[in-house]
Amino acid sequence: MTRQSFLRIRLPVLGNLSPGETLPEIVVGLVMVVGITSTARLDAINTDEGVQSLLTVAFSTAVAWAIIDAALYLMNALFQRGRWDLAAHTLRESPLTPEQRRSVVRDALDSSLDDITGPAPASTMYDEIARIVPTERFPERLKAADFRAAAAIVVVVLVSTFPPIIPFLLPLDPDTALDVSNGVGIASLFLVGVWWAPYTRIKAGVAGVALALIGSAMVGITVILEVT
Repeated sequence: MTRQSFLRIRLPVLGNLSPGETLPEIVVGLVMVVGITSTARLDAINTDEGVQSLLTVAFSTAVAWAIIDAALYLMNALFQRGRWDLAAHTLRESPLTPEQRRSVVRDALDSSLDDITGPAPASTMYDEIARIVPTERFPERLKAADFRAAAAIVVVVLVSTFPPIIPFLLPLDPDTALDVSNGVGIASLFLVGVWWAPYTRIKAGVAGVALALIGSAMVGITVILEVT
């Protein structure tokens, strides 16, 4: 069974997001909660009330970010659909040279095909896309799939914040819980890097260490900004 099929069977909600879309959502969720717990150490939270306050802040922040990120996803979906609708209209209605038609398609794509296939094959693909796009319709409205993907973002962000919170639910003193929580957060970043490495040619260990280091740096920046 491939990694992709496992994701779709075990975690069907992720089937609405690509690996490239899921990865940053998980990283942001982990960095956010570890940043909050690290700041809590600076605030010297050492009472049950302080821990409860920390959990409330972490959860409410995660919910707020999940909703905002889902809304941004929907806005981007509308933008991309409108972008292709404009491209289709331009290709249908405007007298364009072949190179101008390729330019319209190139501008509508998020990335250039030239870097993947080389100029000559890319031109052929642009020509084919320019031939097909005018026959299609790109209604500027949200579809059910867009809302499923937005819901997947909410789930991914909320679930990714849970592991670093677990130590605070255990019978540990606050300082120990903070240490364990930060360790779990960094370990989670490492595992996420290992898990997503097969989608690239990067070695699993290298990807894990790199993501853990990047995440740690992001946490450091978060803490600095929160205490200044």
